[in-house]
Amino acid sequence: MSLLDAQPAPESALYKKQYELQRKQMLSEKEAMLQYLPVPLGWDIRKQDNAKEMFEHANVEGFFVGAGIALERPWARGTIHATSSDMHTHPAIDPRYLTNPVDLDILARSLLHGQNMFLTEPFSSKVKSAPDGTKVPMPGLKWVRSLEEAREAVKISCLTQWRKFILPFAN
Repeated sequence: MSLLDAQPAPESALYKKQYELQRKQMLSEKEAMLQYLPVPLGWDIRKQDNAKEMFEHANVEGFFVGAGIALERPWARGTIHATSSDMHTHPAIDPRYLTNPVDLDILARSLLHGQNMFLTEPFSSKVKSAPDGTKVPMPGLKWVRSLEEAREAVKISCLTQWRKFILPFAN
């Protein structure tokens, strides 16, 4: 049984329609479920709490290229709830990232595939080698070796493209 077949029954008729459409799109050869986003720099995801340290590598020599993976049609559904009748009070937002096993599986497999792209020519000859000759994504980081390792890496390194925007309508 596939992860798609193991999905729980939708909570409503609306979700049922949404899941049917999403399943159809996922199984279509003409639809993209994710995109790889090349980035002309390297980042150390272990330092994601500090953007300056994550993207600036003063103690590391050389130039880097990275790639992000954007999941285009996540299966997890978050919630948004009003917390006050005051329109200036922010709502409670719980995106529930990675709570659906399909999302986690897609991202983990995509991570392994992306690594494989970097370890295959023409990228491979451009990827730096560690002193022992192995190819490294960046000093101090290592490639994941299995689907389970990839799932764990996704859990600790997943970032959102969503940002809090404040629109200057009126002050």
